[in-house]
Amino acid sequence: MIRLLALLALALPLAAAPRNAAPAPRSAAASPRDPVAADVATALAELERDGGDVRALAILGRLAELEDEVPDLGPIAAAYARVAEDRRAHPEVQAAARF
Repeated sequence: MIRLLALLALALPLAAAPRNAAPAPRSAAASPRDPVAADVATALAELERDGGDVRALAILGRLAELEDEVPDLGPIAAAYARVAEDRRAHPEVQAAARF
């Protein structure tokens, strides 16, 4: 589910772009992909994979650090809710996700 949300979040700007618009000129100083969005997507994928392990506590901490830098907290909040209710998750991870 998180992978789907991450892919949708990355694909949304492509879907919203006008179809008949000329492509933007590429310059040598073109901005790279948003590093914060990439960090969030990576952390969400790791949380999906390692949610049942105590290592997910570190991932939750990393997501908490990124909360102030993202424009939309929806994907992070959904991940917290999912982990908090996941019976496979480690009890400490569930508690941290609820907090």
